[in-house]
Amino acid sequence: MDRPERNVARLAASDYRSFPGKAPVVNLLRALHLIGVVGLGASVLGGGPEQACDAYCLLVLLSGAAILALDVWSSLAYVLQIKGMGMAVKLGMVLWMVLDAGHRVELFWVVVALSSLLTHASGRLRGYSPWPALRQHTIQADRPRSTEP
Repeated sequence: MDRPERNVARLAASDYRSFPGKAPVVNLLRALHLIGVVGLGASVLGGGPEQACDAYCLLVLLSGAAILALDVWSSLAYVLQIKGMGMAVKLGMVLWMVLDAGHRVELFWVVVALSSLLTHASGRLRGYSPWPALRQHTIQADRPRSTEP
């Protein structure tokens, strides 16, 4: 009889989805996201007008949410791994920036630090999940390889 974790791992691995052109779409969203982050940083740290800061916050939120949605759509396990949970926390902090202008500088630096830590963490840490069957190395083993160049 199979253990429940093994069934979850099989389900998570077999449910990985993609579509032709996904890589360029994600790259475009990342470029928009970086434009938003740089604009947000310049606005927050340079004391720019509040409307500009709000616009860049919106760009960061929308592009980040779209990236998160694509990652979750590709594999539901993503949201239960450190990388998915971290992304959700960062988006929540950017939303907090919109709602609490008095703490924008501190929140901005926390988001930058968290982004750096998560981006440069090992794959093992980024793919870690409190649920053993959803850990990245388990899912990667059965993930179909992309045929895109």
